[in-house]
Amino acid sequence: MASFEIRESRAPSSLGSDNRDLNMRPSLTVNPSMSGSMSAMSHLGSADPHVLQKVGETSLDIDVKWHSSPQEYPRSDHAALSGSGRDQLRHFDAACDNGSGSLTIVPYRGPKVKAKREPRCYRRAYRVDALIKDKNPRSELKRDKNGQFQGSFQVFGANERIRSDFNDGSRSTTAITREFGACERCKGQKLRCNMSKDLFMPCGRCSRVSHQVLKAPCIRISICSLRLHRRGSTLNNNLRNWIIAQEELFQRCCVQFGSEALETLSISITQDHGIEIPVTIRRFIPLPTDTTRWKWRDNYSQERVMEMPPFYICDQDELARNMIDAVISNKGEYINCLLGAANPIVRKTFEAAFRYLDSSHSSLVSDCLTFWVATRFIEKPWRICTNNLPDFEPLYEPYVRFEEQSPYSGIIPVTPIMDTQIDDIAIRDILNPLEKRILSELNRKILEKKPENWFEIYLATFILLNNFEFVFHDVVEYTSRHGLTPSSTGAFSLSRGYFHACKTMLVYFRFACNGHAPLSISWNNPSASIGSLTFDQREYIRDIGTEVKNQGESLKRWGEGSVYRTPLYLCSQVLVEKWSPDVDNSEPIDDFTEEDFLTS
Repeated sequence: MASFEIRESRAPSSLGSDNRDLNMRPSLTVNPSMSGSMSAMSHLGSADPHVLQKVGETSLDIDVKWHSSPQEYPRSDHAALSGSGRDQLRHFDAACDNGSGSLTIVPYRGPKVKAKREPRCYRRAYRVDALIKDKNPRSELKRDKNGQFQGSFQVFGANERIRSDFNDGSRSTTAITREFGACERCKGQKLRCNMSKDLFMPCGRCSRVSHQVLKAPCIRISICSLRLHRRGSTLNNNLRNWIIAQEELFQRCCVQFGSEALETLSISITQDHGIEIPVTIRRFIPLPTDTTRWKWRDNYSQERVMEMPPFYICDQDELARNMIDAVISNKGEYINCLLGAANPIVRKTFEAAFRYLDSSHSSLVSDCLTFWVATRFIEKPWRICTNNLPDFEPLYEPYVRFEEQSPYSGIIPVTPIMDTQIDDIAIRDILNPLEKRILSELNRKILEKKPENWFEIYLATFILLNNFEFVFHDVVEYTSRHGLTPSSTGAFSLSRGYFHACKTMLVYFRFACNGHAPLSISWNNPSASIGSLTFDQREYIRDIGTEVKNQGESLKRWGEGSVYRTPLYLCSQVLVEKWSPDVDNSEPIDDFTEEDFLTS
């Protein structure tokens, strides 16, 4: 048996690594007088795996060639050489005794223990050579169908991105972005979009950028997709089909009995707010499915009925023309009648809108005012203001208690079919075209980011929000008068859509064009920047600022109230200095749908 001592010619690495160069030649000295092999093996076992080749029996110098192993193994010592380790020693001793001239050392690998892998969410990306390999060009050999080399394709630059796993915050942000999508700015710049769960809040990156720098507002809702009114008064275009059937029946009656059998009547209808509309009506033969009476519930929740003669408006085109002319020519008087007792903030704002319309001829402000009036057409009840009509007599209830009196007491209401036709004309010929023009023009003005557009945007936003205040009030009044309960069809709530539209317009006004900034300036200060505002506009802002200061407590109380019953609930959110989209209604939004408001 022989003992070995390994003497290396270089100092150990400061990093503690056991790697050797392939050309390293350590010198080994063999002492034949040593009879034990345990010491030699323990010393050799402390080195890397290697192979001894060409051991001469007569020479004491042994050439050693080191082979680097593809895998590093743990060191072994006397304590570790047990069990299978002793078998390796016997194998080594036997090889040395027989003098075969070839020696192979099999290192001790240790027991195989399968390490438990950590979950992916707690592991970090580990690439020792990431900075080296990722910068090397990626080569791809191109061969033909016969396998002959034709060329190579190389991609230079970092071709792999080594990314660590998400932390809890990044994981939550990514989940929100995947659900709601990223904003256009972060999507275009390929940045992580720190989007909020609130649909009306900008993302974290865009909220730190001035609105003048952003090319488009960081809002996930398009202002052109809003709904500003209900869509119709009948379901599945039933009214059109019913009118066509009545016209065909009228033609057959004229052939058989003459035109005198179903003669027409010319009357005028009004809402008592400065507008009268002439219409032409004709009697029809009611079917069991036709609605010919008004229903309502009194203060004791008892259902009451008022029968009406079967008349309908036979000239739809005449009604549309007269209604459009009345809205355009008399909208000022109509608004003054309805807002005569309104809050000074509302009255002064509408007066400023009419003055601005006279000086600038703004199509946006004009359309908003027309839209405001036309929306009242489908809310307020209409009555016949022509006297001495056959079959039409006003309802008088002198001996009925006030709690049980009809809402039509003392007047001649239009028939249910006529009311449905008026709603259909107002929605189809006035509200639908105006809604598209208003939203597209308002969106264009906001995206232009011109200071001279601010006053026009402010007036349009205020008028539309005030219009929604009337709409929410009418929802409560109409459903209470008719004793309606929300349907269980699962359709989308009409009021939720209105509330969504209001918050969206406020978000665009606040965040997209910084709309509250001019309202917060003290215009009494001579050093205040005039900008593009005229003298009349500055005077209006000064007056509104005074009203806001005088009604500060009321504005705060209105903002915490109900959208159904609190005046200026929506308009006050335009004027207050601090505002957030998470402002909620003090009472839950109702679940009434389009079908609940069908008149016939």
